[in-house]
Amino acid sequence: MSINGGHLIGKYLAKRGIQFAYGISGGHIEALLDGLQQYGIRSIDVRHEQAAVMMAHATAV
Repeated sequence: MSINGGHLIGKYLAKRGIQFAYGISGGHIEALLDGLQQYGIRSIDVRHEQAAVMMAHATAV
């Protein structure tokens, strides 16, 4: 299995206890979403960037 940037980011975030990632999914970030899934980080798809920021803030508080 080859390692790409998405897997490196997933590993980095998992080591820091991140459980959720919010954003807009698409083909341009498919490698990142794969890396998040591999390390058990749940990706939450939203329809607008502001919604992702508000959800992340609410989770962090």
